[in-house]
Amino acid sequence: MSVRDDWHRRPQGPGDSPERITFRRGRMAADDYTMLANAFLTDARLSFTARGVFALLSTFSDSEWEAATPASLAAGTQHSVAEVEAAVSELESHGYLEGAGR
Repeated sequence: MSVRDDWHRRPQGPGDSPERITFRRGRMAADDYTMLANAFLTDARLSFTARGVFALLSTFSDSEWEAATPASLAAGTQHSVAEVEAAVSELESHGYLEGAGR
């Protein structure tokens, strides 16, 4: 998968107009890692489930965020949909997520 971004070149001199160029970024080693702040990971107000849900959500692309539901997050884990919903509520109440209610 590659990401396509359109960049504009600045004019170099008189009469030089900007032209559109395309930049394609291929897969990078950093794509396999997610960084989370220690303050989040050690926030005693959060359950381990809430921390895990947030860590999983942190790996999602924009399109995966749009499709994520408590049921899809719970699928393939040992947690119920109700537990994931509670974790999302925890994250919202402590300011880690906004408007995640579905």
